[in-house]
Amino acid sequence: PAPTVDVDGMMIMANYAVTDSAAITLRYSETEYSTFAGAKYQEGSKFTVSPSYIFTDNLSGLLEYSSYDADLGTEKEELLAAEVIFTF
Repeated sequence: PAPTVDVDGMMIMANYAVTDSAAITLRYSETEYSTFAGAKYQEGSKFTVSPSYIFTDNLSGLLEYSSYDADLGTEKEELLAAEVIFTF
């Protein structure tokens, strides 16, 4: 059988409209994984900053930078992504 895991987490997010077309989003989250017996075996935190821009009524885009730090003795993981959104 698969091991049973209890996951606790929280996230704080703020979005600020700099202009009618530009905005920035900040997110911070933490997770903690433990067995149902209470033995903690992993913790992690993630910070994200994501500026966005509306080019036209149908086209917008955003950049996202995230840094994830797990309490496992491993190095920080980082993500850089770009997204273009076309609506019709």
